[in-house]
Amino acid sequence: MNIQTQTMELSSVVFLSTDREVLVKGSMLKGHMSYETDLLVSHTQLNRMLNDLRRTNTDFSEETFLKSETIENNDTLYYADFSTLSNAFVNISSISDTKNIRQIRA
Repeated sequence: MNIQTQTMELSSVVFLSTDREVLVKGSMLKGHMSYETDLLVSHTQLNRMLNDLRRTNTDFSEETFLKSETIENNDTLYYADFSTLSNAFVNISSISDTKNIRQIRA
């Protein structure tokens, strides 16, 4: 994915405890354009996104948003809904230096 100075407004995050990648859903903002997208990122990149949210939201705590449930084979599904967060914007270019980001398109 070609990353310039793009910002993403996070709406949700989903991953399994055994997954190496995290599904991040949200709206990509580039200039005056905005479009819904899904990204596959590493756990390191997710941590950077959460750090960005902590910097811009003083009362942010991932424990408030991150939920989990046990599914088959004793695997754990983790998910977070950021729709109630007042400022869920993260700079995508700040996370792109660690690993390529894969954008899912239908």
